[in-house]
Amino acid sequence: MIVRCIDNTLQRDVLVVGREYEVRAERDDCYILSGFDKRFSKTRFEVVKRCATQHC
Repeated sequence: MIVRCIDNTLQRDVLVVGREYEVRAERDDCYILSGFDKRFSKTRFEVVKRCATQHC
């Protein structure tokens, strides 16, 4: 799945508003993005593209 950042409050050093990120995994109410080890709240993103397979 591809998501676009819509809120980088308190994460400005990591996330860029408007940038698209690939979701590697989902847990609880969070996404784990490709290239990152930590979780980010789903409320920070909007879904751009859902993939039929794991990789877009």
